[in-house]
Amino acid sequence: VKREHLTKLGENVQAIRKRVELAEAGIARKSRTVDAIEKNIMNMNAAVAIMYEKMPAVYYNIFLTKLSDFCQFLLSEISDMKISLGATEDGISIIVDDKEVKQLSSGERQRVRIATTLAFSLMAPKTDTLFIDEVFDTALDAEGVEDLAKLLSGHIRTYFPKIVMVSHRSDIAMSVGADRVVAITKGKDDLSTMKEINYGQ
Repeated sequence: VKREHLTKLGENVQAIRKRVELAEAGIARKSRTVDAIEKNIMNMNAAVAIMYEKMPAVYYNIFLTKLSDFCQFLLSEISDMKISLGATEDGISIIVDDKEVKQLSSGERQRVRIATTLAFSLMAPKTDTLFIDEVFDTALDAEGVEDLAKLLSGHIRTYFPKIVMVSHRSDIAMSVGADRVVAITKGKDDLSTMKEINYGQ
């Protein structure tokens, strides 16, 4: 065996070991995230049960605290921002990095919208369907779309047997593991046509 062949073989072995290490690290990260989601859902279900009973207002604050924590966890998966929910006379206030939502950029607002929407969806124990409309990928840059795709593909889709999605982005469609996506396109005759795209193959 030539020396250069042995050197090449050694390099290939090192590359394979590196890939295995990265894969194992990814599995560990996914497990921690799934565990965190399960814990948050359990806490939210307990808080919702309390809300359905006639209890002092202090329990509403407990519920809101749990909801705020869950929103923060989901937001941390797609952003570095800090979110806090509080009670007001008109309902619930949302403060992000000491700013009101209306003071945020469009991309920042979109990340907050994603986190709060998913938190409310996951806290409903009888909900088996998640509806994702096209506002989910509105105002997101390439990094934001990638982060959202990772969140949906790695964790969120495991909690919903049915996902109904409207999107202009094929990468978002693939992230939810869609076996069939119906795409509507506009032809030269100004008539809309439909075609099925199979992302599962």
